[in-house]
Amino acid sequence: MKYYEIFDDVHFPGRWYLTNIDQVRNNWDFTLPEKTVDETLQPYSTKIYFAGTETDYTCGGYASIPYVSEKARKVILSFPNIEEQVAFYPVQIKDYIPSQPYYAMVIKKSPLCVDEVNSEFDPIEYEEGETSTSRGFLNLYPAFYKLVIDPTRTGNLDIFRLGGNSIYIIVSERLKEAFESAGVTGPKYTLITE
Repeated sequence: MKYYEIFDDVHFPGRWYLTNIDQVRNNWDFTLPEKTVDETLQPYSTKIYFAGTETDYTCGGYASIPYVSEKARKVILSFPNIEEQVAFYPVQIKDYIPSQPYYAMVIKKSPLCVDEVNSEFDPIEYEEGETSTSRGFLNLYPAFYKLVIDPTRTGNLDIFRLGGNSIYIIVSERLKEAFESAGVTGPKYTLITE
């Protein structure tokens, strides 16, 4: 199966930008699979950072929280066993009524699947006494010049964060094609399997 990095198309003409979730102190909790989202703080809300055209997929705030529209959410939920891979939390957008509901998307899985032979990256350098999890999350790859993953190590997931650097969101080719067929706006893709 082919996999793609999915990211926010910042060149989408006239698009909007959302910001952080207001109710939580640490927006990274929405982006690190090993963290737990505090559901007692719901309903969550965000603000528009820059007004413009709504997109079905966007990332917002300092932690780049993925926000999805109801349309994108329905596409994702059409996949079998997807509840094990992702959770959705309703988000209100302050001082704005969107054309459809929006959700913060929390991705639950982060397999270690980097093809280190075919990828190009700087190895991480640790301070004395520091380990790969000293910062409270698994940090193995600070930056990639070329990212290639081994699809045999993904567990056939349709959406996940990259184990070792959870900034990267990865989707299967079938999810990418489902988004494209449904006309989901906002995402761009880069092929990361050979």
